[in-house]
Amino acid sequence: MGSEMCIRDRYDLYVFKHPEELEEYLMDIIREICDQEQNSLKNGGNAIIRDILHYVEQNYQYDLSLQELAEKKYFMNSSYLSRLFKKTINLSLIEYINGVRIKAAQNMIEKTNESISSVAEKTGFMTSAHFRRVFKDATGLSPQQYRQYFKRVNKPEK
Repeated sequence: MGSEMCIRDRYDLYVFKHPEELEEYLMDIIREICDQEQNSLKNGGNAIIRDILHYVEQNYQYDLSLQELAEKKYFMNSSYLSRLFKKTINLSLIEYINGVRIKAAQNMIEKTNESISSVAEKTGFMTSAHFRRVFKDATGLSPQQYRQYFKRVNKPEK
């Protein structure tokens, strides 16, 4: 009894002579439905994660939270979304958001003379102190040290 059993219409049920045959047929249908549902969740889960990655890259400068994304954008439990994200990306959502923000901050520090406070604000950090702490954890340098280092390394030769 394989997937061809699901193709049968309701009149085919009369071909079963014993209750065990009917039970096996119904169990095959249930297994197939469960497999389809599981594959759908896996593929859907990946689609949701891809969408979140894109959303974060486009909106990192705003206040983003797992709770809000889960409940208002994807209509799911935040704990479930957190586990799905961690399982798929191997980072928590906040780690990923901070990584995107730090890359944007590095780019701004390298290419502009904006104040560190302005860079922090424009990259979505609530406070300059938090920005400095996350930046140093990620790069090993404070934002100001990073700017000085970058200028020194990229100084035009005479």
